[in-house]
Formats: sequence, C-alpha cells, structure tokens
Amino acid sequence: MSRVVTELFQEKWRAISTSDPLKSVVSGGALASSMAEVFMAGYQTAMRQSFGFDGPDWAAFCVSEGADGYPPVTINEDGTLSGYKTWVAAAAVTQQFLLKVGRGAEARYHVLARDAPGLTIEMKAEAEFLPELGVGRLAVDHVFMGPALPLDRSQLKAFPKIEAGCILLAFLGFLQANGRRDVGAIIETLGPQVMAEPLGPALKELALAIQNQLVGDSDLDVSMRYWERDRRLIDQYLKMLA
Repeated sequence: MSRVVTELFQEKWRAISTSDPLKSVVSGGALASSMAEVFMAGYQTAMRQSFGFDGPDWAAFCVSEGADGYPPVTINEDGTLSGYKTWVAAAAVTQQFLLKVGRGAEARYHVLARDAPGLTIEMKAEAEFLPELGVGRLAVDHVFMGPALPLDRSQLKAFPKIEAGCILLAFLGFLQANGRRDVGAIIETLGPQVMAEPLGPALKELALAIQNQLVGDSDLDVSMRYWERDRRLIDQYLKMLA
C-alpha cells in the first residue's frame, strides 16, 4: 500500500516542482497528507541543494549499511560494486541512488541509476514510524560504478542541516495549506535566508519559530494522518537545531 501512496505523491510533486527550491519545498509540503510526504518534499529539495540532482527523478543518499547481517558495499577486484545499503527512502519509486562506498577520508561517492544491471531493490516491512515512506534495501551485485562524484567534506557535513531546513520548510508549507495562514510570514521572512545560507543563523530562527508554533498554541490543529505517531520527525530536527 505504501508504494501506491508514494507513487501518487511523487506524481503530484513532479507536477509542481520548479527550479526555485523554496517554491518547490513549500509547494511540496502543501501537497502532503502525511509526515512521510512532508519528509520526501523536503528531502528531494535537500538532495538537489546539496548534490546537484535535478529533473523529475527522485534521488536518495544511501549511507546506512551493515544492519541485520547484510554485507556492506565494497569494491570488487574487477572494479565493480557488491553489497547492500540497508536504508533507502521511498525505495519503490526512487530512480537515482548516491552511494557512499568505504569509510572515512577514503570514502567515495557514486551515483547509480535504478536500471543499472545488477542493482535490485528489496522493500522492507512497514515500520511503525513513517510507514508510508516505503523504506527499502538496495543490493548491488557486480555493478559498474562509473566515475566518482567529487564531493568535499564540507558538502557532506552540511547535508544534515540542509535536510533539516528543507523538511521544516515543507512542514510549514503543509501547515499553511491547512489553514495556518500565520506561518506565511515565517516562510516569507526566513525561507529565502535558509535557502541562500543553509548553515546560517536563519536556520535556528526557523526551528525556534516552528517550536513556538507547536508549543505556544494548545489549539494547534494539524490535519494530518497519524500526526501524534509521526511528529517526532519534526521534533528530532528541532532538537538537533536547538
């Protein structure tokens, strides 16, 4: 069922996605009906902001490995890749995968297309948290990796905060579309600053403004399926930026 939900949201997202990242992330959040969809609206913008992805295809940053006994992705003697990445968001409908290969300063980063020979996706059982996200495992079996994507340490270090800013802006887009017009001023004031300087002071201001929205209004009506179940997505980003 999660695949159907994700496909429907992806179609809607593609229809409104633009080259303007702020407009895309807020509009994507406005389309969301679950926290999983808020996550994907923000995550796709963050992938584009951080790593240069563009176009209608969704992308995923695949880092997690070694869980549940699955072997990590390694480089074979023939220069191909084999192994598993154990956490891939919206795995059923994502078309591009940015894989981290190796660890530390020696790690390399390669983009693989979904139709690469030897690449398969295994869907995981729905989790209690964000079940609509459709998380899967990525398996590669002697997949040719092509040239490495040149990423420097600063890009990689910045990604979690860029992701946080984009997801929080998507959440504001959802709130605005569901009757909380007062958040429009937050978007207009802090949104451009967060997009222009993702690691600047506006990011903490954004987190504080959202915290005030959630804590300062006991009548906050979040018209979202399973809000209480999945609200820790927002809470964890607010905690990270506190």
